[in-house]
Amino acid sequence: MGKNGNKGISLAELLEKLNNNPDNLGIPGNGFEYQNLTGKQDATKEFFRTQSFLKKIFLERIINEAPELVDPNMSLQFINYGDTQQVYVLTANGKQWSVLVTQPGTKHGTGKCEFDNLRHLSTINSDVIVKPEYYFEDNGKELYIAPYIYQARCIASQDHGYGIYVPEPFYRFDTFTPREREVVNTCMIANLVRLYDDEKEQGLGACKIGGGDFILDKSWDTSTKDIDDTLESMKLIAAREMIPMSFDDYLQQLLIEFSERTYYRNIEDRDPNILINHKNRIPMTFGEIGEGIELGKRLRKVK
Repeated sequence: MGKNGNKGISLAELLEKLNNNPDNLGIPGNGFEYQNLTGKQDATKEFFRTQSFLKKIFLERIINEAPELVDPNMSLQFINYGDTQQVYVLTANGKQWSVLVTQPGTKHGTGKCEFDNLRHLSTINSDVIVKPEYYFEDNGKELYIAPYIYQARCIASQDHGYGIYVPEPFYRFDTFTPREREVVNTCMIANLVRLYDDEKEQGLGACKIGGGDFILDKSWDTSTKDIDDTLESMKLIAAREMIPMSFDDYLQQLLIEFSERTYYRNIEDRDPNILINHKNRIPMTFGEIGEGIELGKRLRKVK
């Protein structure tokens, strides 16, 4: 109780009262403070360079190259960020799209590589992938556009546990229960296994399981949260690299890497021997990994 006899209120409750917005889509702001820069780049210059790039694409290029996005009342809203891209939501013609703009410090060509990887992976299993539809490049800047999944939850890990980032009514991280953690981790591993490309003998690499590569749609919140519901709700939204490796070696690498903490703050500190599981703060259990591998094998057989 406070001095005036008022019941105490937690910081989360206070933030909810101040920022209660059932339509919130993500992090407040315009993205300026979430730029990933090299040591030589100026934050203000790069921010305005990105804004100029977006204006050029949406005011000039899409008229001829993506007519379904043309809308005089279109809006573009920053919602999230990662090491590779900043994420915006485009609203046009009554539909919403995710717009992923490469970070100022990202090597040119990275966006096109990910765009191509995701489109290729969608031919292996379209149920798992959010397939991008459009790619644009101009003067060293890149973006690609994919369907937007309304208020999706990004799966991530913090030092205190695995969980999801929930955008509404205020942007926050919710930690999984032990059962939710086991189910979600099992399904993420299973999806990596089911997306292995037999024809090219390569698997997905440079994943950031602990940083939002996989999402769950909003319906997962009110589901039974079992394996079937979680697989149905889960989508992959990032695919930075495909690594050449036999299927058996890929499964062995999953067992090795996901049982370790692989987090690094600076790219110079990354262990070059870690090929798949980048920047994950918390090891998975061997049970989660093993069950995920076996589930992935079964899913491949029924594809």
